[in-house]
Amino acid sequence: MKNPNDENDDKKLILSNNKNIRPERVSDIENSIFLDLKLKNLLLDFASDSIWVIDFKGNFRYVNEAAYKTRGFTKKELMNLNIHDLDAPEDSELIDQHLKELMETGEAKYETVHYHKDGSQISVEIHAQKIDLNGQKLVLSVIKDLTILKNYQKNLKKEIKNQTEEFRKLNRKQTRNNKIILKLSNLKLKLQQSMTLDEKLKLITDSVVELFDADFARIWLLKNADICDNGCIHAKITEGPHKCKNRSSCLHLVASSGRYTNLNGYHRRIPMGSYKIGKIAAGDDFKIVTNDVVHDPLIHDPEWARNLGLVSFGGFKLDSEDDKPIGVLALFRKEVLDSDSESMLEDLANTTSHVIITDNIEKTLLTSENKYRTLTELSTDSIYLFDKNLHYAYLNSEALKMIGKKSEEIIGKGLEEVFPLELVKYMKTNVKNVFKLGKLFSEENKYAFSSGERWLNTSLIPIKEDGNINFVLGISRDITDYKLFQMELKEKDEEILLLTEKMTDVIFQIDSECIITSATPSIKQLSGYWPHEIIQKKIDDIIHPADLDQVLDALRKLPTTKKPVNMEHRIKRSDGNNLWVESNCNAIHDMENKFKSIVLVTRDISKRKKIEERIKIKNQTLKGINKIFKESLMSEDESEVSNISLNVCKEITNSKYGWIIEFNPKGSLNTLFITDPDWEEYPIGEKKTDVLLNDLKEQGLYGKVTRDGKSFFTNDPYKHESSIRTPPDHPRISSFLGVPLEQGGEVFGAICLANKEDGYDLKDQEIMGKLSVAISESLMRKRAENLLITALKDKDLLIKEIHHRVKNNLMVISSLLNLQSRYIKDKEALSLFRESQSRAKSMALIHERLYKSDDFKSINFGEYITNLADILYNTYVSDKNRIKLDLQMENIEDLKVDINNAIPLGLIVNELLSNAMKHAFPNYMQGRIMVDFYKDDDQFELVVSDDGIGFPQELNYKNTESLGLQVVNTLTNQIGGKITMDVDKGTTFTIKFKEDFD
Repeated sequence: MKNPNDENDDKKLILSNNKNIRPERVSDIENSIFLDLKLKNLLLDFASDSIWVIDFKGNFRYVNEAAYKTRGFTKKELMNLNIHDLDAPEDSELIDQHLKELMETGEAKYETVHYHKDGSQISVEIHAQKIDLNGQKLVLSVIKDLTILKNYQKNLKKEIKNQTEEFRKLNRKQTRNNKIILKLSNLKLKLQQSMTLDEKLKLITDSVVELFDADFARIWLLKNADICDNGCIHAKITEGPHKCKNRSSCLHLVASSGRYTNLNGYHRRIPMGSYKIGKIAAGDDFKIVTNDVVHDPLIHDPEWARNLGLVSFGGFKLDSEDDKPIGVLALFRKEVLDSDSESMLEDLANTTSHVIITDNIEKTLLTSENKYRTLTELSTDSIYLFDKNLHYAYLNSEALKMIGKKSEEIIGKGLEEVFPLELVKYMKTNVKNVFKLGKLFSEENKYAFSSGERWLNTSLIPIKEDGNINFVLGISRDITDYKLFQMELKEKDEEILLLTEKMTDVIFQIDSECIITSATPSIKQLSGYWPHEIIQKKIDDIIHPADLDQVLDALRKLPTTKKPVNMEHRIKRSDGNNLWVESNCNAIHDMENKFKSIVLVTRDISKRKKIEERIKIKNQTLKGINKIFKESLMSEDESEVSNISLNVCKEITNSKYGWIIEFNPKGSLNTLFITDPDWEEYPIGEKKTDVLLNDLKEQGLYGKVTRDGKSFFTNDPYKHESSIRTPPDHPRISSFLGVPLEQGGEVFGAICLANKEDGYDLKDQEIMGKLSVAISESLMRKRAENLLITALKDKDLLIKEIHHRVKNNLMVISSLLNLQSRYIKDKEALSLFRESQSRAKSMALIHERLYKSDDFKSINFGEYITNLADILYNTYVSDKNRIKLDLQMENIEDLKVDINNAIPLGLIVNELLSNAMKHAFPNYMQGRIMVDFYKDDDQFELVVSDDGIGFPQELNYKNTESLGLQVVNTLTNQIGGKITMDVDKGTTFTIKFKEDFD
């Protein structure tokens, strides 16, 4: 490829090889070649990949825009470099090998690193080809930036590794937890065996060290103070947070395992409320757990903890049945105490409390029957005694509540009074064995009581007196809720399995060839195919043809991009119907990053699509109706309403043409409006500008709409039975939609649209059907409004809106006169125009007063004269110092004049004032113009005077050719007044009139 600057040489070369080209076409071909080269360069610059051409010395012969911009150079800078200036030195040997390959095979593809202008490196993939251009050996290379891909692959590998490691950790953790739970269950069984409390507590601390990898574990019990004055170091502390406040009881260390096993060391006694152990026992919280013992303020000696490498501490309160503290279970670890371990330790603390309580119950039973009864009555467990006859000797209230009987109904009676006969023999055998062997028996079982079925954890404990077993103690804990929870979990697992089989979402896999390799049973509900009918078929068989390219393109990119793709498309069901679905697609790779398959999760979104379509239609309709109503309110006439309506309809339906027609009194059709510039150029009427047709026959497609009174559309109008076709030069109608316009149930016209590019559908017909109501209403309302305005003009009592419009119209007339006067050269004609303009303004001012007033029968004429005089003064008097205006009126707020007199009186004032300002002071003469208007009893008097040159003596002001004075005399007679003129020392006009005015 040559440098783009050598385009002229290229043109000559091409032309020289085409000897048969006629001379007259040479110029056209040159221009075509020039444009072709420009277009190719432009297309190359649009490419996102770098493209360049180099010679075999590494010199650049051509670079596109991406080549220099992605490396931070200008085009000139890059063209002056050699290709080796961009290559990393460590890749030079590899590049030489690829250049050798290029020379041998003509093509090479490899990855390397290029330098950016700022010194950074860019990973790239180069695809180079050897080309021969005009006899010159060159290399064409396409370079793809791999930086983002490399970073993504690196991060993905790291993420997969992290997730794999996290999964392994979770698996190891779960396995460890399962083992701990099993060992805790065994521990609970061991604790039910016959041994002393100290042995049981030591077994618990040993188990904490073993199961939870504790550095050491301890148990303190709340007992009476015994060594306050003899060996307790805490008793000597009298100040600070660890002061011993209670000398009657404290926490005794009773069991210790791990690093510290001595029970008589520093912590053999702990005061209640002091140190962390005392705070746990005395506090409201069940526990204190921290994973930062070195910095936690609750840790008394952080330096000691740091030296031992301790990380976490957990302390759990041991409670009695009435929630009173009886001790503390605590441990230190060199590792973090996680939430699972914390929960299991809480459970173990509850078990420890139960062991202590049970031991106390056993001791109490052996020591005192009264104490025994008190403790057992407080227990939430069912506690009972069997004598040697296997009869109930005692039952606590919880046991009686469970079996639903009173004490006197069961004491001295056997198991058959409580349990079904099929269980009695088995249960008697268990009790007999405890009497015989003297060993604890424990089991979980479900029993039927009058209150319902309950799951119980039962322990049978031999009670010895003087070495003989006289009683067996039974302790049954209700574990029904726990069992129900287990069963619920099992049911949930089964439900999840069932949901997987019954869910409406379809999960299926495809391979690299887009062949379906597996599918969930829900594929039947979605597509109508059973899984075996669709497996091993290409996904092309179920994707809608219109969406196939989009879907396949996305799926083929997934193995490389490795980014999840979510897309909406249609599928072909077995029954031939199409269904809208949403598919979430992910590429699956193995641990070695090799592509395995693509997983698609597909769900039915047809209902959502329908709802979205309905919402879209409603929004479009409401938006159109709102725009039609809103803008038609501000329109002037039906034509403007039609124009607005058609523009809205065209915009919503994407139509090119539109027109509105209505019936005229003859029963034929008139065109109200056509909104299309192309049709305006077509000679529809006698003239090209005459585009609104009258007396159209009720025929063709538009005639069908008005005849049938129904909407319809066709996307092949020339084959429609009602088509009458169009003239040869008329724009071709490719599609048509017509909707009738109705008022009071009667069709009065139609709105027609044409030439939607992709044709009309039922959605367009539905929207237009609703818009036609708004259009009909707007047209009828505008027609009624115009009729109302016309009718109001004939009324005697004017309303505010009419005055406003009249004032506007008069001001428009004044403005038009002003504009027209600019083109008048004749002074006399110009004067007439300005006088007419002044008269229009004087009348407009009255209507403006009425418009702004709440009283439409009269106006304040004093204020009116003031405003009119100011307007005339500013219009006719350019030198305010030469001619002064003196308004002598008083109490102008009381000078109200009837509207019937106000307009002619206003014109009189206008004529007299403008006449004085124009003619009274010629040749730079100075003077004053005065106006007075007042009311004397029931008579009004208007005086307009000036001290100018005065009227000529021979002039008869009542019989003159002056239009102004003729107007004054005529209007004075109209209001029933009298006029006099005095020409002594200037000119003074006095007009007097009366009126009936309340």
